[in-house]
Amino acid sequence: MIHLLKAEVQQIKITGRKVEYEESLTLDREMMKELGVMEYEQVRVNSKYSKGRIITYLLEGEKGLCELNGGAAQHFRTGEVVHLLFYGIVPFYKKPIVL
Repeated sequence: MIHLLKAEVQQIKITGRKVEYEESLTLDREMMKELGVMEYEQVRVNSKYSKGRIITYLLEGEKGLCELNGGAAQHFRTGEVVHLLFYGIVPFYKKPIVL
């Protein structure tokens, strides 16, 4: 089994932060549908301009939302540009190389 990038959002702005909430990322449900990702799926959030990088999970949200919640909200600012990365685990078979 190998991990492969299955979907990516290269640049999206954080629209809000809810510190007093369970740790997660609330994302526009239509965008989730287009990306082929689902609620509670793991997402990696990487800042475009700083060293901020976290792994959290998705919750469905209203149109236009990209909102960090709980401890995840401590790592980024509202308006910060981030990349969202979604990985899948797929079977991988390669014929062994014999030297």
